[in-house]
Amino acid sequence: METKTYIVPAKFYFDHIDRDCGKTDKIINKKRNRVVVELDQDGYEDLLSDADYYWYCRDEMDLALCKSAKRTMEILQLVGAPNGK
Repeated sequence: METKTYIVPAKFYFDHIDRDCGKTDKIINKKRNRVVVELDQDGYEDLLSDADYYWYCRDEMDLALCKSAKRTMEILQLVGAPNGK
């Protein structure tokens, strides 16, 4: 299965993992405010969908977490899906 590497904000990524999401993610490197993660198509779609949900519900959630979710979405969309879609 094809994978791709992404550098995403740690705040949203670890929240995503703490909620038992990201079953196909592989952390390559952790820094204070960034995570280098390898995602397959399922992991990409899961993280993107979760980030989109948080941004959509931003009026009801922690603003810093929602901003981190928005940045995560931007990065995923910029780099693109592992299968090139």
